[in-house]
Amino acid sequence: MGGMGEGGGFLPPSSRRGRQNRSCFVEIVFRGKRLRSATVDGSDFTFNEQFVLDLFQGLSEEEMIGIEASPTGLSSLHDPVIFNVYDEEVMYDEVG
Repeated sequence: MGGMGEGGGFLPPSSRRGRQNRSCFVEIVFRGKRLRSATVDGSDFTFNEQFVLDLFQGLSEEEMIGIEASPTGLSSLHDPVIFNVYDEEVMYDEVG
């Protein structure tokens, strides 16, 4: 029971002293819409998720004229797709 990570499972607070844990997630931003992966713990993480982006969101009917869902049609879209990878490292220090 409990989380995963370097400790291999749940550690009670007294066992965490001097240990590190890292929590990471990926965020994708496209035309103001943000998609986020699940948070993954540990120092050797892998993201295995699929995201669906609506490439035509926010386009007016006029802007969509001549654009089709093909490599040639999509080449006219110039909006950036931004990938942000976040990590947080937590240190548990001895208190007392």
